[in-house]
Amino acid sequence: IGRPYKLRYGTLVDSINTMKPHQKLKDSADESLFASLTASSSSIQLYVQCVPGLFPPPTETFYKDMEDPAETESFTMVSFYSFYPIDDPVEFSHQLERLWKPFLAVGRVYVATEGINAQMAIPTNVINNFQAATRSLEAFSNLKLNTDHLVTTTDFEANKPFKALHIRVREQIVSDG
Repeated sequence: IGRPYKLRYGTLVDSINTMKPHQKLKDSADESLFASLTASSSSIQLYVQCVPGLFPPPTETFYKDMEDPAETESFTMVSFYSFYPIDDPVEFSHQLERLWKPFLAVGRVYVATEGINAQMAIPTNVINNFQAATRSLEAFSNLKLNTDHLVTTTDFEANKPFKALHIRVREQIVSDG
């Protein structure tokens, strides 16, 4: 399995002091990182990132052997909805956030007692895992993801159609005017 984490780093020069943990950083073997630290006088920012599905060990099949979504070369734009009675939209929204967080999915999701409506961007290298995870919920057992187009990671980072995963509880999932 290897180690359950990835050590990612960026120098202050690389990041212009704007580095965020979710940005694609340089992977490093511990030895080469320490060598670069001792060889230069520039500042360095370190991030220890858990490899999705390894720590804690996955119990769900859709997380096992999942690729690292931070290493995707593109994002798939998707939308879907489901009219399904949801007794507690607040708890359901928390459940969705816990389920989708390991995929680094971003987008806008509306949850109401009548169902769910979502427009999202999913790292393409984990789209099948995301779909399997989402279908594991009874509300989405017959889910059809409407896929739009692929956006390269470079274009996605430059234009950011979504900055984060926003799951909002609403009175209705579709506005009726």
